[in-house]
Amino acid sequence: MARILCYHGNSIWNPRMLAEENETDDFMLGFELEVEKKASSSVSTSLNDMANIIEENFGDLFIFERDGSLRNGFEIISHPFTLGWYKENTDIFIRLLDMLEKEGFMSHNSGRCGLHFHFSRESLGFTSKELEKLKEKGYSNERIKKLQNAKKNNTVENIVMLFEIYSSNIKKLSGRKNFHYCNFLLDDNFVLNSSVKSIKERTDQSDKRQRRSAVNITNAKTVEIRVMRGTLLFEAFDVRLRFIYNLITTAKECTGLVDFSKIAFRDCDDDVKERMLNYFRKRGIDDLICKKVCINFDNEFRLENINFSK
Repeated sequence: MARILCYHGNSIWNPRMLAEENETDDFMLGFELEVEKKASSSVSTSLNDMANIIEENFGDLFIFERDGSLRNGFEIISHPFTLGWYKENTDIFIRLLDMLEKEGFMSHNSGRCGLHFHFSRESLGFTSKELEKLKEKGYSNERIKKLQNAKKNNTVENIVMLFEIYSSNIKKLSGRKNFHYCNFLLDDNFVLNSSVKSIKERTDQSDKRQRRSAVNITNAKTVEIRVMRGTLLFEAFDVRLRFIYNLITTAKECTGLVDFSKIAFRDCDDDVKERMLNYFRKRGIDDLICKKVCINFDNEFRLENINFSK
């Protein structure tokens, strides 16, 4: 029988990935979907009943936690998974959202529910091949660890920067009107060049005031994207997940000029791109080339420029 745990009551995670994937090279992400029971629902399914139904259908893929900000609701939290695994198992998420709707639950229409994504910090640094090259160059384990942590921090800075620079479109994508619990660092009238430096200066993991930022970087093991509104529509869920995944990938791997469209459609096939475009239009996102920004890793954290003493 499924249990609804207290808030943050779980500490054991069982990642899902394909046989050829690993946590260093393939981003691990998970989500928290907040839902509430509709007061007007004629279906008598309780919170505990719903948790049991989900467990019966999907095994231990999801855990459940209470949240004091919800009214007769709970959080559905996935174990971490890779995008490759997600693509192979999309039907699970379609069925989950449809099940919640049929059993009289809501998310978007509540006004209190969010959809938060967590990304593992472990995959924000060098890839396993890059780490192997550092070993071949004779770098000590201590030096490699230092460089790896620096690269991860550099990626986090880029994630925050991209969210801030493209906040106008991301706010439309999110489905939210109120950003009190997921605020951005900059207002809508920021000046691009001067703001990039300001963003980097404000990405301090130890600053607990940033826990309620759109990008929460205060967690030790994950970066949390808090800005999305809860939804039981798979189209919205899927596009938001893919967009955030592509933004994180861009923040880690890309150098040079990027714009919103290059971030959104990174490595997408034509069918996925068309689905995303259609959803962007529904959300009023028309300017896909707005604001070009240069991602430029500090030279010492780019593998080809590492010339430190060993």
